[in-house]
Amino acid sequence: MTSNPTISTSPHSCESFDSTSTAQFDEEPFETFKDKVLALCHNELYIPEGSVEVERLPGGTFNRIVGLKFPDSERILRIPRLFHGDTSIFHDLGPLELLRDHPGIPVPKVLSSDHTDLNSLGQAYMVQERVPGQCLTQTYCGLPHQTKCAIAKQLGRAFSEMHQIRNQFAGRPFWDEDVMRVQLLTPSNMNFFLLRQIARARETTEQIILEILRDRLGIATEDLQDEEAAWQVESLNKLIAITKKMGKMGVWDTAYSYCLSHGDLEPRNVMADEKGITAILDWDSAIFAPFMVSCRPPMWIWWWCDEASRDHPLAAEVPPTPEGRELKRLFDEAAGPIYAQYAYQPQYRLGRSLIKLAVDGISMEEADQFDTFCDKWREWRDRS
Repeated sequence: MTSNPTISTSPHSCESFDSTSTAQFDEEPFETFKDKVLALCHNELYIPEGSVEVERLPGGTFNRIVGLKFPDSERILRIPRLFHGDTSIFHDLGPLELLRDHPGIPVPKVLSSDHTDLNSLGQAYMVQERVPGQCLTQTYCGLPHQTKCAIAKQLGRAFSEMHQIRNQFAGRPFWDEDVMRVQLLTPSNMNFFLLRQIARARETTEQIILEILRDRLGIATEDLQDEEAAWQVESLNKLIAITKKMGKMGVWDTAYSYCLSHGDLEPRNVMADEKGITAILDWDSAIFAPFMVSCRPPMWIWWWCDEASRDHPLAAEVPPTPEGRELKRLFDEAAGPIYAQYAYQPQYRLGRSLIKLAVDGISMEEADQFDTFCDKWREWRDRS
């Protein structure tokens, strides 16, 4: 029996995500780092000295964020916290460049970038326009109902549009030398393919999941003396067996197509003002994935609670308030038929969970999460 989550009604219950601690990420203190930012503005961005103000802003797990204030505009400087040679910025750029032709999904415009460390920062960076509005984590609970309705419809339309952005392969969008490519999801296969937005994919959902899991299994099998690797081998074999059983039970897509999935459409990644959404941020985790992956319900829109960021079974339930019911109806209608098919049924929640375990990988630190998934799988299998 599932207990009801606690409904939050106060704006103070919306926690702000703030990871700017230089100690946490072992980064150069802002007091000295800002001098490098000023040098970047002058040397690489060709901004006259004395005409820019540098502002420290809350960052995220993967990027340090700095505000740049000019006399006539404001911009955002994003610096990857972990430098991965010449690939990390390309992964960040991929979805943003892809979405240039999709105005129904508002994203910040990229003004300049450098994937090398041959600049005044000594790090890769990206400069974006600074969009108006505030992060919904800070403001959503206190917004007027009319504004929430606008947000529900706009985000629903963004879901619907993502379902139409398709590719022949599952993988990560990657922008390289002005060409859009897709990097496969298998850890040991770093091949790239040109973006091919066609209806029919090369492999079924079941085939691509098994390919990823078997690739991870091969890596883990190389060191069975290690306790972590031994646990991974056992767990990956379980996931392979579950994947096959799910296939026989009709869980996996047979549409042979993959669509764009943001991967983290939480309020912390949505900017809005009094009129509605101004931008959807942080596309770092975006991938082309089976339809069901892009259909995780954004329950926080109609039922703000501490558990709303999870793929919660209560997302399918009727919200307890008239306002919540209207918000859910508006979102569901705008999100369209693909969302309606894959969002709420338990087998597709399980499918999303398994795909996430396959793509992200598993470790003993997440053993409880893995065991919970297996318990839910057995419960659904025995009922079906």
